Amino acid sequence: MASRTFTVAPYGTWDSPITADIMIGKNIFFGDLMVYTPRGGGSNHIAYVENRPSEKGRAALVSIDPDFDLNQNQEEISNPSLNVRTAVHEYGGGAIAATVDGDLLFTDYNPSSFNVYRHSKGRKLEVVTPENPAHRFGDLEPHPTNANLFLSVLEDHTVDKPDKVVNSLVHTILQGRVPADQDTDPSQEDAGSGYDFYTYPRFSSDGRFIAWVCWRHPSMPFWGTELWVARFVAEAGSPPRIVDPRPVGGTEGNEVLQQPVWSIPEDHQAHSTLFFTSDRTGFANIYKVDLEVSEDERIPFSVSKPLPVLSDKAAIDFQPPCWTLNNSSYVPLDSRRLLVTFSSGAVEAMGIVELDSSKLVKLRSSFVSMSQVRRLTENRIVLIGTREDEPSAIVSIDIEGIESDGPVIDESRIKVLKRSSNVILDGIIDKTWLSRGREIEFPTVLPDGTRSSSHAVLYPPRNPSYSGPAGTSPPCIVTAHGGPTSGESCGFSLSTQFWTSRGWAVCAVNYGGSTGYGREFIQRLDGNWGVVDVRDCVAAAEFLGSSKGARYHGDPATGKEAGLQGGGDTNRKIPVLVERTLANGGVEFSLRNTQPAWGILDLLILTALLAILALSYLVSPSAKWFGAVAGLTWAWSKLTRVDCETVKAIPCVGIQLETVRGLRLPWPLHSAGKDQVLIKTSKSQKLVSRDSILDLFVNETFQRWQVVDYLALATSHKENARLDVERKPTERIEILFPNLLPRLALIQRIYRKIYPVMFGRESSNRVTESRESELPIVDRDAIVITGGSSGGFTVLSVLCLFPDTFKAGISRYGICDLTMLTQDSHKFESNYCSRLVGGDPKEVPELYKRRSPIYMADRIRAPILIQQGSADKVVPPNQSQKIVDAVKKNHGQVEYLLFEGEGHDPFDPGPSNPRVFG
Repeated sequence: MASRTFTVAPYGTWDSPITADIMIGKNIFFGDLMVYTPRGGGSNHIAYVENRPSEKGRAALVSIDPDFDLNQNQEEISNPSLNVRTAVHEYGGGAIAATVDGDLLFTDYNPSSFNVYRHSKGRKLEVVTPENPAHRFGDLEPHPTNANLFLSVLEDHTVDKPDKVVNSLVHTILQGRVPADQDTDPSQEDAGSGYDFYTYPRFSSDGRFIAWVCWRHPSMPFWGTELWVARFVAEAGSPPRIVDPRPVGGTEGNEVLQQPVWSIPEDHQAHSTLFFTSDRTGFANIYKVDLEVSEDERIPFSVSKPLPVLSDKAAIDFQPPCWTLNNSSYVPLDSRRLLVTFSSGAVEAMGIVELDSSKLVKLRSSFVSMSQVRRLTENRIVLIGTREDEPSAIVSIDIEGIESDGPVIDESRIKVLKRSSNVILDGIIDKTWLSRGREIEFPTVLPDGTRSSSHAVLYPPRNPSYSGPAGTSPPCIVTAHGGPTSGESCGFSLSTQFWTSRGWAVCAVNYGGSTGYGREFIQRLDGNWGVVDVRDCVAAAEFLGSSKGARYHGDPATGKEAGLQGGGDTNRKIPVLVERTLANGGVEFSLRNTQPAWGILDLLILTALLAILALSYLVSPSAKWFGAVAGLTWAWSKLTRVDCETVKAIPCVGIQLETVRGLRLPWPLHSAGKDQVLIKTSKSQKLVSRDSILDLFVNETFQRWQVVDYLALATSHKENARLDVERKPTERIEILFPNLLPRLALIQRIYRKIYPVMFGRESSNRVTESRESELPIVDRDAIVITGGSSGGFTVLSVLCLFPDTFKAGISRYGICDLTMLTQDSHKFESNYCSRLVGGDPKEVPELYKRRSPIYMADRIRAPILIQQGSADKVVPPNQSQKIVDAVKKNHGQVEYLLFEGEGHDPFDPGPSNPRVFG
C-alpha cells in the first residue's frame, strides 16, 4: 500500500472534504422505473421518475435509451409545470406506465387536480381522466392488448376525512376528458371495491386474468393482506368487467401476500402461472399458482394450490415493506427463470431462481440495496442499485451465461445509465474517505424479560489523513430510523459519510420491528412501540460503549465472529494463531497459512506437465522446453507461497516482522497426525524501531467487493537528502500480516496485546490486560442519538426514559403526542397506532399518555435540538413547542429550529424514499 501522510487528532475533529454544500448539492432521487417500447417500434427504452431537490422537490418523467452512453439521448417527457408522482396512500408510487402501442401515462401531483396524462410521440400531452380534484390515481396498469384501457387504484377524497376516503380498483377507457358537470362517466368503471386498500392490479400477458392485493383496517400491508385473481372480460360494445373473483390466500389475516407477477408463457401453454410473495413461513418467499381455464367461458376457471418456487425454505425476504405502490423486487426472465433480489438483514443480494430445479443461484455483485427491478430483455435487466461506496444509480446488467460463468456480476456486465450524484465519479470525494457499514448483533432484553439480541449497522470513523490518539475511542451517533416498520441498509449515504469522515462512528439501529429479519422480528413492536425501539437503542449504545462490546467478536481460536458480520472474505480460510509471551515482557504472534497448498487444479497441472514432457520425445522434442518453463513457473509459485508471518513486540525496542515462504508437501508425503513437511525457500526479517512508531491501529479496505480489516503501524522516519541537510519526517503505514490478512476477531486480540507493550499501561489507556477495561468500540461518554418522524419519537422517548445514556439528542419533526397523531393521521395510517401501542386511544388512554414524550419532557437532561416544519400536519408545531417549553422550564438546554413553509419530513428526498408518519 502507498505511503500516506496523516495527522493524529482527537476523534470528531478531523477535517473532511464532505461538506454540507456537497450534501445538498445537485443530487437527485429516483422513483418509479419501467421498460417500454416507444411508438413506432425499435429497441426497448427506459422511463423513470427523477425527483429534483433543486426544483423544490419536483418529480420529472424522463426517458432514456439504454443502448446509448451515460447521460446521452435523455428526453424529459413532462413539462416543468407537472409534478410526476401520485398521492394514493400519501406515499404514492405507480405514477407511470406505458400502453401497448408505446404511449406513456403518468399522474400529476397537484393539490387542485391529480390528473392522469397521456404522452404520444409528436402530440401534445392529453388529460385522460375525468375532471375531479377529489380523485387520486396510482399503480397504473395498461391492458396488454387494448391500448385504450388501463386499470388503476382510485382514492376518492370527496369527503376528505380518514374514515370517509374510499379506495377502489377502476378501469379507465382512454377516450379523453369528461366535463366536471356531467354526472356519470362511461369511460371509468368500478372494477373492485369493498376493501379499505388496493394495490398491484396486474393483467396476465394475454389480458384474460387480473390479480390484485387488498386489505382492511386495522391491518397494514406488512401485517396482513389478501391476494385475489379473476377473469377480465372486455367485449366489444360492452364495458369491461371482472368475472368470478376468488382469493389465492391471506383471508385468515395472518399472512402478507405481495407483488403478484404473471409468468412469461410458453407457446401453446394452456394455463397461466401467477407468482407472488408470502411470509407464511416467517420470511417472505416466492410462491406460485396455476390458473386453468376452459374454452367454454361459462365454466369457471380453477386455481391450483399455492406452491413455493424454491425447494428449500429460505430465511430471507424476497419483498420489501409495501409503503409505496408498484414495488418490484423480482421479475421473470423467461418461462424458466426468475431474476430475484432478496434481503437478509441490512444487505440485499441478487439471484436467479431456476424454476425447473427449484433452486436459487445466488449472484455476487457490488450492490447492497436494489429496487425497481425490471426486465429489459431475456438476458438483461435494469434496476436502481446502491453500492457501499457509490450513490444510487439506474443500471442495466447483462446476465447472459451468468450461471455457467460463475455467480459473479463483474463490472463488465454493468452499465450505468443515470447516477443520482457524481460526487464519486468526478473525484469530489475519493473512495478512501468512505466508511463501509457492517452489521452487528448486540444483546438486548425483550419487554417480558427474555434475553435476546437486536441488530444495527455500524460505520466506523474513516479518514485517510487522520488517526485518533492512542488509547481513545471515537464518539458515536446512534440513529433511529423512521417507520417504525422500516429498516436501515448498508447502502451509501452522504449524511453518514459526513460524520464518519470527521472521526465519528455512526450506528444505525435496526430495532425490533424493523424489516429484513423476518415476521417474528417485526412483531416485536406489536403493542410495544416506545418500549422495544427505545430499549434496543439504549442497548446498542451500552454495548458499543462497554468492554463487552470491545470483545464481542466471537472465538479468537476459530476466528468465528459472533456479533460482527463482514470484515473480510467469509470464504477465506482462517489462519492458525500461535501466541507466545516473551521473557522480556514482550509478546509474539505467528499466523500460519491454512489455505490448502495443493488442490485438484494442481493435480491436473502436474498431470498435464508430465504428459507434455512424455509426448515431447515422441512428437516434438522442442516441446520439452515449453513443459520445463511451465513446470518451473508452477513450482516457483509453490516455493514462494507465504507459509507464516510473525509479529514480535519487544518493549523499548520495537516490533520485529518476519515472513517465511516455503513449500508444504501434500499429505501422502508425511505421517498422519504430524505437520506437513515444509521446504523453506526464504525468510525475511524487519525491525520497526520504537522511536519511529507513532500509533497502532485497526483499519479496513475494500477488496473484491469485500471489506478487509488489517492491523497497521503508523511510523515516522527521518531521511537525509544530503549529508548535512535533514528532511522533514516522512509518515508511513506499515501493515502487519499483509499477506494473510487475519479476520477482525484475531486482529482485535492481537491489537489488545501488542498495544500495552509498545505504549505502556497508563491510566488514560483503556487497553490493558484486564478484560473489564478493554478499549470499547466507541467512547461511552460521547454517544448522541438522532432520528426523524417516528425515529424522532424514539429519540424523545429515550431522552425521557433513559436521561443518562446519551449526551445529546436531535429530534427531527418527532412525534410528541400519540393521541394527537391518531387524530391527525391520514387514512393509510389512521389505525397504525392501534397495533403498535396496543389499542386505540379510547381503549387505553393511559397507555397513550404514558408513551407520549410530551407528558414526560421534564425528565430530559441532555442537550436537545428540535427541528420542525411550520406546515407539518402530522406533527403540528405546537407539539414540538410544548417539548421545548418543558425542557426550558426544567432549565435544560434546548434549541428549536422552525422551517417556514416546510411540511412533515422536510429533508426527505421525496416519495421514492417514504417514511411512515412522513
